[in-house]
Amino acid sequence: RAPRAEVTEVVTVAHSFARTRRVELQEGVGCCFTEDDATLQGLPPALLGATFFALEGSAVSNRGAGRFTVFAGGVGPVTVFAIDVIDPFNKYGATYKQGFEDLTWERVDAPGFLLKPDKPWRVHVGCWRRSLEPGVALEVPHGPGLHGAIAVAAG
Repeated sequence: RAPRAEVTEVVTVAHSFARTRRVELQEGVGCCFTEDDATLQGLPPALLGATFFALEGSAVSNRGAGRFTVFAGGVGPVTVFAIDVIDPFNKYGATYKQGFEDLTWERVDAPGFLLKPDKPWRVHVGCWRRSLEPGVALEVPHGPGLHGAIAVAAG
């Protein structure tokens, strides 16, 4: 009989004031809080299968500015994604300007990436990525009113 493989924590993600819940990203998955009925549509291929760290609670209970801390502890690099509702046409003023755009990370092309696709007020979702080497901690700040979170994938 072969020995059982041990599963080790490859990536740790923490938030400055909220607990997180892991969700595998796929088309139609819930976003962005555990008490929210919004869904994601048109995910870019790079996000499929990534682990999304949804904030526990609702948009109201998570409306303060904060930060995610990501630590890669495995043997290879991981890709960290910052995902958030954006307002490319400035229809909502500063409501959806939470700072991920200012991270200077690589922008992921995602023209059809939408939140709440079954509602008349479809809003666009932006996605940015960067690589994180093992043994390194990364702090990712965000502004108040975040409608998104961090996701992580191998490589």
